[in-house]
Amino acid sequence: MRQFVLRLSAIALGLAAISMVVFWQLTLTNAPITKAQSGTCAAGVYLEETLPTGARWDLCWDVRAQEGVVLSEVHYTTPAGLRRKVLREASLAQIEVLYDDGAATLYHAGNPGLGGEQLLSLDATDCPDGLLLYHAERPVLCQQTVGRGYLYKYYSQQRQGDALTLFSASQIGQHLYVVRWRLLDDGVIEPEVGDGGRLLRLRRDLQYGWPLGENGAVGIGYVTNYWWRLDFDIGGNGANDIVEEFAVNPATSNTRRELAVTRLTTETGRSTDPDTKRSWRVRDGALTNSDGHAISYQLDARRAGYRYVGPDTAPWNQHDVYVTVARPCERLAVRNPTTTGCAADVAGYVSGESLNGADIVLWHRVTAHRLPRAEDTPALAVQWHGFQLLPRDWTAQNPF
Repeated sequence: MRQFVLRLSAIALGLAAISMVVFWQLTLTNAPITKAQSGTCAAGVYLEETLPTGARWDLCWDVRAQEGVVLSEVHYTTPAGLRRKVLREASLAQIEVLYDDGAATLYHAGNPGLGGEQLLSLDATDCPDGLLLYHAERPVLCQQTVGRGYLYKYYSQQRQGDALTLFSASQIGQHLYVVRWRLLDDGVIEPEVGDGGRLLRLRRDLQYGWPLGENGAVGIGYVTNYWWRLDFDIGGNGANDIVEEFAVNPATSNTRRELAVTRLTTETGRSTDPDTKRSWRVRDGALTNSDGHAISYQLDARRAGYRYVGPDTAPWNQHDVYVTVARPCERLAVRNPTTTGCAADVAGYVSGESLNGADIVLWHRVTAHRLPRAEDTPALAVQWHGFQLLPRDWTAQNPF
């Protein structure tokens, strides 16, 4: 009898050990996967990545109910080891959807927001060859290192480059938005949004859309304004930043182009202009490269193919770029909460305040128009819309 009891005890201990191993393995399988972290963040999670070319990005990321994923303390390090701060904070600050028939207008970052339940949990199929990063025990951000093509090529001389890609996805009803940040090894930043999901509105009126299928349904076209908030901190001294507007103006009976550089000294709204190739840069007021040129980042809107000017009741849509002094309560470009005393939209943030010695924020709108196609049923083909932030005189020559 004693031997029988001992055998039962041994079996029980063995089963308990197996259960512990299985539990431990399951725990590892479902544990959040994160990068090794060597930095700290006042808010959010620290992330760093050294790309195969030797360039490095480090930053903090967090999730907010309205903006979704927000980046902060963004630093770029050249292959030679020169590390400088680029952005204090950056986020998508509103998605404004306006249907061509005028019957519906949506503001997704205001209601219901890009975070919370709208921020989708991702899995390995969403993030091939990448790393899933967790927030509140959910995998919501995909980190990938991907080839970006040529860094340069001259005859047979060439070098291939890489990019750090971070993206999240927010589902709002039928609309799906993939918010992606491409951080290239030459210091270029490409904020983008992929428009996906399913068509929300089908009607019968051909003057507002395109016929789909055999039942007479018309997919209503729509404009989407993607608003971005970019709080620059060039070189780590945000109170010393200066904003300049570039324009290449026609001259000599339109046979030449002359560069005009204008410093913006007060809060203002500006519009893109394909004829003058208008762009903007934020430069540090003191720091220079080894050639003595001010280091800066340039907002280049050349990938924006459309403009939208709304009615007088939507003053924020009169311009594509706004330059304002940073205010903690100025979070969204449109439908901004006013309970803390801030204005309701970016047009209201412009009050003529001086930009000298101020922490400067650039608000940029990218406008897209979608005229539905048969190929957009039953699921929309994802279309990407974005712009570029280019280092200008960050180094004295090509860092590669």
